[in-house]
Amino acid sequence: MKRSIIITLFLIGTAWNPVEAAMPQPEKSQTIVYIGGRKFYIHTVKAGDTLYTIARLYGVTEQTLLEHNPMLADVIKIDQNIKVPLPEPQVEAEKPLTSREEKKLRKRYILHTIEAHETLFAISRRYGISVETLLEDNENLDPTHLTIGSTLLVRKKEVGKTSNAENLAELERYKEQLNSVATDSCRYYVVRPGDTIYSLAHANGISEQELSTLNNGLTPETLKAGALIRLPMERPHDTTVLQIADTTATAEGIEAFRPLAPDATLDISLLLPATTDGRPNISYTEFYQGFLLGLEDLRDHGRSVRLEVFDTSHDRQKVDKIVEEPAFRQSRLIVGPVYEDELPPVLQYAEKRGIRVVSPLATIEHTHGDMLYQMAPDPADKYKKLESLLNSGRRVVLIYGSKNDAAFEQAVKAIMPSVGYETYRYERGGNIGSILSSRDAALLVVLASTETEVDTILAALASANSNIVARGHSAPQYEVIGGSHWNRFDNIDRNLFFKNQVTLMSTYHAKRDNAGIRAFDKRYISAFGSMPTLFSYRGYDAAVLFGESMFEDAGYRLDDTTISRPLQTPYRFQRSEESGIHTNTEWVLVTYGRDYTISIQ
Repeated sequence: MKRSIIITLFLIGTAWNPVEAAMPQPEKSQTIVYIGGRKFYIHTVKAGDTLYTIARLYGVTEQTLLEHNPMLADVIKIDQNIKVPLPEPQVEAEKPLTSREEKKLRKRYILHTIEAHETLFAISRRYGISVETLLEDNENLDPTHLTIGSTLLVRKKEVGKTSNAENLAELERYKEQLNSVATDSCRYYVVRPGDTIYSLAHANGISEQELSTLNNGLTPETLKAGALIRLPMERPHDTTVLQIADTTATAEGIEAFRPLAPDATLDISLLLPATTDGRPNISYTEFYQGFLLGLEDLRDHGRSVRLEVFDTSHDRQKVDKIVEEPAFRQSRLIVGPVYEDELPPVLQYAEKRGIRVVSPLATIEHTHGDMLYQMAPDPADKYKKLESLLNSGRRVVLIYGSKNDAAFEQAVKAIMPSVGYETYRYERGGNIGSILSSRDAALLVVLASTETEVDTILAALASANSNIVARGHSAPQYEVIGGSHWNRFDNIDRNLFFKNQVTLMSTYHAKRDNAGIRAFDKRYISAFGSMPTLFSYRGYDAAVLFGESMFEDAGYRLDDTTISRPLQTPYRFQRSEESGIHTNTEWVLVTYGRDYTISIQ
């Protein structure tokens, strides 16, 4: 009898609690990053999370969480990212692999020995393998600090499957994870081609020595494109951020913009990084060639134009000297420099004289000024043209892959009703045809982020569509909306864009079958012996659009007017009240029709 009572009490004490079971069970994050030589989980706070439940989930103390996330002492917010330390492994002397162990490893992996000045991006680019795969297979791999001479496992089955663009995107995501939990007054940055220690230090208001010290002795040899480095969290308020009064009215020391008489000569200064580290830069040569054809058209329309070209070499000190040159000081219009960190001395000079400065390619983030025009469309306006599509009354299905573009997902959800859309998680071999219907027109928003998976999803949709028609049913009515990063996919079958009627947002588009583009291509090939690129088209646009706008009889205003001329891509500039910059707000909506035509809006 006593034994049965004890068992009964035990069962009562451990009885199933329906209230607790109904609550969502927290899941441990799978995202792991290295910070300061130690591994951390990145945990995103969800509804119901407390300091206690998070600590219990990861097997750490609440005090440990507070030590690494001091802000948690005040408040815990939903969607806040916090870092949770992994248990520190006991340090043991690394034993060399036996010949048998090495032979076994070599069946699955290439054993890569890390060399001096190598970056994780350089290794991923060499083998065409995903950065995420390298992180998954190499437990102690810190992307911010590779140990020279150590061995890296490169999974043979994944070699050659990932593009450079995908790997850079993965590094950017890793960087964002690091920055989401940064608490040491520093942020992380993925080095871009053309960055120098000087340009990065100056743009962030610190000395070159401070930047080097911040990154454990960074040198020009170790500053490679794709490297993850640390930068100051806050930019100091120095001369790189210019707060200038509105130049529509003349202020002390500042002149307002004045258009030229129709018969006046326009002096243009073009500042381009024609060489980088002494090597010619082909992209900016193509921009320059397109610019020359634009000036040729201006002259054919009766305009008098004089051009001075300056090579900045992406060197801020060189730009400082260019601004002092007499030829530059004749300028009435300045196009360039290309990089934002070179803009301050040029803009400071131009603002005092009412001279327009055109940034032809960069997205300006920090520099302020009323004379500055940005030709690249504002990222904030990227999805505006999708709003009418997503709210047209058609079924909307969000298609998820194994890896997804969180920013694209957030933007899409923000511009359509919060209810009424469907979701589908794609898995290889799944029945994706189940979401297609010949009765209901549908918009399928593919959120998958990798080129390989996008290609697979589009192929599966096209195949499902063909099978439905082959069985005698009416063709499904659907269109696919993809992310703007699809424009950078090099290995995807473009036929799939047409078969699925894909619509994308793009910063620029030039249809080869357009009469104006065909005429330009013919002229360009005749003049330079090669096909033009998007750099060539943008160079032509910059010359014609801004060159013409300098004359008082131009017949159009730059601001708040959609300008379809010059080639094909439209521009519409709007002035920011906060920064004073006149920014292009026109993104191009590109649709690939099933009749193999491309339409743009």
